Amino acid sequence: MTRPRHSQHSGGVLTGEQRARLDTVGWVRVPGVVGHATAAAMADAVWASLAARGIERDRPGTWPVGFVGKHQKLRTRRVFDPFGAAPATVALVDGLLGPGCWRDERPWGPALVTFPEPGPWTLPHKIWHVDLPGRGDPDRPAVVRMFAYVGDVVERGGATLVVEGSHELVRRRVAAAPGRDAGSSAELRRALLGSHAWFRALCREGGADRTRRFMVDGDEIDGVRVRVAELTAAAGDLVVMQPWTMHNLSMNCRTTPRMMVTHTVHRHGAADPDVRPGRPAPPPGRPAAAT
Repeated sequence: MTRPRHSQHSGGVLTGEQRARLDTVGWVRVPGVVGHATAAAMADAVWASLAARGIERDRPGTWPVGFVGKHQKLRTRRVFDPFGAAPATVALVDGLLGPGCWRDERPWGPALVTFPEPGPWTLPHKIWHVDLPGRGDPDRPAVVRMFAYVGDVVERGGATLVVEGSHELVRRRVAAAPGRDAGSSAELRRALLGSHAWFRALCREGGADRTRRFMVDGDEIDGVRVRVAELTAAAGDLVVMQPWTMHNLSMNCRTTPRMMVTHTVHRHGAADPDVRPGRPAPPPGRPAAAT
């Protein structure tokens, strides 16, 4: 397998093995960024906000099904900012963007909350997407994309899904494109589907044993190993994802809600990746796509 080149910086708190994993598969978990008590206090705040809508923690009969949005008040109150203030997070972003090359004053969020729904768990074929347009220095990403875990997220429990290796296929397109412009995020998706049968099958309904084909067997495309993975983690953990990674939301077929937070930190001068070319900006507190 051809390994992508390292960016200019080493990744701060990341070990050499973790940095290699981030470069190769496109994501890595950083455990225990905040303590369990801090994460539990965030979860309490989420439940208190939900209670105002009649969704009660100890009464599952009041729970909705699937993804629940509109958590802007939590973001405004900076409930999730302890993740950003954690020394491990600061060191991580310093390592990826460069010390003095970024400043993050925006509240952490939005929150991603997915309630249980009846099974069986199935691998989705819709909504696979890339957040960023394919533009800029292919070996020096302009943003850091992170997922922070307010509660434990286990397999089949609503975790964000990623296509490991997809970021490297996009990186190569950007490197080869005139002016290092491989197009919008929608154009990148079309290019991946148009060039590779594996991606077309992933984004098409049906097919025998999709879970095994895409999450176990995977494939190799132009020397790059691709496979769908669930971003599972424990409360207090952080996952950093390469920004050109194709990803998606998933069903929660467990018994407790999935509670996570997503956040993006920009290098000085970088455009907001949530505002895609040709598309209006999402409303405050709402991600361009709920993952």
